[in-house]
Amino acid sequence: MNLPTLGHLRRARLFLKATTVVVTVAFLGLYLQPLALAARLPSAAASSVKTPPTSEEMLSRALEDIEDQLTQLETKLDRRVDAAAEKAGLKTMRQELDALDKQARVNFDAIERHLKDKKLPQAILDRHTEAVRTYRSEMAVLKSNLDSLEIAKDDTERKTRAQKAREHLKLKNTKKARPKFDPNDMPNKSLQPNRKNTPKLKPSDFVRAGLISNPAVKLAALGDFTFDKLPGASDPAYLAATAEVTLTPAIQAKAQELGHNPVKIYHWVRNNIEWLPTWGATQDADVTLGSQRGNAMDIASLLIALLRASGIPARYVHGTIEMPEDKFRNWAGGFTSITAAADYAASGGIPVTTVISGGKITKVQLEHIWVEAAIDFHPSRGAVNKSADSWIQLDPSFKQYQDLQGLDVVAITGIDPNTVAQSFASSGTVNEQEGWVSGLNPAVLQNAQAQAQTVLQTYITNNLPNATVTDIIGGRRIITQTNSVLSSAMPYRSVVVGARYGAIPAALQHTMTFAFGTDLLGEQINPVIFPWPKFNNHKVTLSFKPATAADEQTLASLLPSGQITDLSQLPSSIPSYLIDVIPEVAVDGQVVGQGNTMRLGEILNFYYGIDRVNGQGSHSYTYPVVAGSYLSVAVVGGSVSPMVLNNLRAKLIDTQTKLASDDAALIGALNREDILGDMFQAGTLGYFGQYLALSHIASQPQKARHELPSAYGTLGYEPNVQTLFGFPRAITLGGVAVNVRLQWVIDSLDGDTTKRPQLSLQTGMLSSALEHSVPEQLFSTPDEIAEGVSAAKALQLASQQGQRIYHVTSQNKAQTLSNLHLDSLAMNEITQALAVGKEVIAHTDRISISGWTGEGYILFDPITGDGAYKITGGNNGGFLKTALMKLQFYAGWWLSFAKNHPAIAKAISGSIGYFLATIPLLIDTFERCKDVGFAVLITTVLLLYNIAVLLLTVALAASGVGFLALFALSAVEYFLERELRDYLIQTTSACR
Repeated sequence: MNLPTLGHLRRARLFLKATTVVVTVAFLGLYLQPLALAARLPSAAASSVKTPPTSEEMLSRALEDIEDQLTQLETKLDRRVDAAAEKAGLKTMRQELDALDKQARVNFDAIERHLKDKKLPQAILDRHTEAVRTYRSEMAVLKSNLDSLEIAKDDTERKTRAQKAREHLKLKNTKKARPKFDPNDMPNKSLQPNRKNTPKLKPSDFVRAGLISNPAVKLAALGDFTFDKLPGASDPAYLAATAEVTLTPAIQAKAQELGHNPVKIYHWVRNNIEWLPTWGATQDADVTLGSQRGNAMDIASLLIALLRASGIPARYVHGTIEMPEDKFRNWAGGFTSITAAADYAASGGIPVTTVISGGKITKVQLEHIWVEAAIDFHPSRGAVNKSADSWIQLDPSFKQYQDLQGLDVVAITGIDPNTVAQSFASSGTVNEQEGWVSGLNPAVLQNAQAQAQTVLQTYITNNLPNATVTDIIGGRRIITQTNSVLSSAMPYRSVVVGARYGAIPAALQHTMTFAFGTDLLGEQINPVIFPWPKFNNHKVTLSFKPATAADEQTLASLLPSGQITDLSQLPSSIPSYLIDVIPEVAVDGQVVGQGNTMRLGEILNFYYGIDRVNGQGSHSYTYPVVAGSYLSVAVVGGSVSPMVLNNLRAKLIDTQTKLASDDAALIGALNREDILGDMFQAGTLGYFGQYLALSHIASQPQKARHELPSAYGTLGYEPNVQTLFGFPRAITLGGVAVNVRLQWVIDSLDGDTTKRPQLSLQTGMLSSALEHSVPEQLFSTPDEIAEGVSAAKALQLASQQGQRIYHVTSQNKAQTLSNLHLDSLAMNEITQALAVGKEVIAHTDRISISGWTGEGYILFDPITGDGAYKITGGNNGGFLKTALMKLQFYAGWWLSFAKNHPAIAKAISGSIGYFLATIPLLIDTFERCKDVGFAVLITTVLLLYNIAVLLLTVALAASGVGFLALFALSAVEYFLERELRDYLIQTTSACR
């Protein structure tokens, strides 16, 4: 593309330094509109969730503030600089502490009267007595320490006393637990190719790797299907269900639809399931069927499941294959560079190597999984299947694709990307010396999009009335093959067959471990370990239940007496120090693991352990969870199944009907899994489904490929906790929190490795945007729009408020960091990241939105594009406060009482109704939508995407800083606009 307008910028390094920041907020302005659920809703600016702080919250915050102020005082005294502000601040806080202490004692007395009036067990009263004793003792120490500052004879003595007071508070853990941050282990990262991971070439190589054929030969009768000519096929293992070969109703129905015919089954899988170049068992057959995507093991599992559901024995074959390099390039993603294609597959974990002949790469060898089925092959070649006589090799993964280029959006619309890019970059204030920008005007982009949409609507209507999204933006289609019989030959050369399996061995199964913290020796507490497919796309929840009958009785006592007719009657606070709970993990509603008893409001350091096969590495992460949370624990890799979302929708409709029925028996039978579990699972799957679809669309214009081999994290309800001197005084209404970690594979089709970091930044910013937009989708109602926050949105809001947005590097940090007025944790993480060569995008001051106050900041590696997209508290994710959070708070603890309070049951039913309106959007797959209007919206967004790439190219050429890639998120962010969401919801049927 010719760049006459911006060409001179390649030499303007100072301008580009600031332009890196311009790009950060370039399309964040497009996040202004929240998600709509039905018709167009009122402006988000009119919506807020404001709850005045309780006295417990005020005291808890005061203790945190005192600790922070003591730290600042100690630092300034140590540096011998003026600390008058800190001294005055602490004096004021000391005066306010008396009033807060007095109110706390009143509250404790009221709780004691409640316990005695309700005649609760003595054990509960004892907990209260101990908590009050601890509180009074520690408060006395704190006041004494603060008073001693006032009588210190000089700053040296004052510093010693400030240190003593601070260490006392720190020891008593007055601050909220926050995730640990390692700047060398970014939560969003791009997987790199391991060129030493080459395919095995001899049977002995498989044996040494522990890959042994299974099962041992057994003989057994298998009904009407006979094995007189093929006795080895009679082993029951070849018809059994496994972790990957799931013989679900959906699998059974599909097998029946295909007539239990092996020829039809093979060709359907081969012609409909897209191959993903990753390695290791990731999805079960049901998820692969629903998503119609998977790697070689996943697709083999689906074919085997359909065959076994049809009574046809089938097994996996594991070996190494060889094919011409052009066939591999096409198969791997339509690459023009064989090196890039091989690296892309290697990044996904596939053992792969290239073969050089005549000085160039001519062939590719890779480890692969395919299928053998016991077929009646002679003479009908599977068309008539009565008595197995042959093990026939079938590879449903290997196929060739037709690559579609899509429309030339710029040429059709006549919009000049140079002009629009320059206009937008010039619409704000740019300070080249200090590296900040402010005041960018998104109307420049919105006007260009509106103009382009009008032109494209006419063009597509007149010229492409039946266009699909793939026709418009480009993409891939499987070149289908349909035969009446099965082939006797494989479509490539088999180098070696290493093993055959009735079930995928552990050496080829990725695993996920959950544990309930670690003990004093560092050992995991009650770990739960499963193969990845057992969790992937399944409902996994982390929740907390009352530990004893006494705890349950105490919780019940907090409900108001008599009929509950309004949500305002429900308590907004629970004296958590009274209640013991047990954390538990459930999979598809069945509890699979429990932790140790703990106090409600305490922190559970929930442990994730990921072990990937074949040298792809292991990883662990600990997330501090407030006891009393209710979280969907997402485990995703490869794909998200619309079929799973459809099933969730059906279950929620049934739950909604029961809640609205006034039938106490039906309502009483419901549990948290039926409401929060299903709602939050749909949210996690919706998050990753949108991420995968939008990342795919965003990579198209740059001629690149993107996949997500593994991702995990949580989405769900987390209460606030007020901690007093080391014990959780109370949990109060919190909100929906999102905290995810992603590992993706990205490569340019032409082998241009400079695109990797920019593409990683694009997908990272997209993941951040979805962390606020998906909760908004889930919990907005026609009466009130929920507003979430993420790093992406916080930066946009700060820019909208006139704040400066800084790009901080190790070179400019000395003059820049002092301009950032963020909380101490954010500043510590920013400093850590800069110290190891990372770079930072941050706004200057804290912002407030819908009851949330804090900041958003991005830490990223300019070489790889790996990043952390953070908000206050150190979470890599997003947060949302919603008017429905009281229902979440309620459903998490007192759901069983809904049967006695119809108004509450109907309120929960209504909240599910709002939620159900969003699921069609979550289910929708962009590539299959045939609606012309939808295609127009996509193509006009891609016009702006081209403008983004234009500026990105300039920035990379001149400064080497890849952060301008964030500008390229125009397409993605426009998809999150209210206009598009309304449109999709109203026309979902046209996209299925």
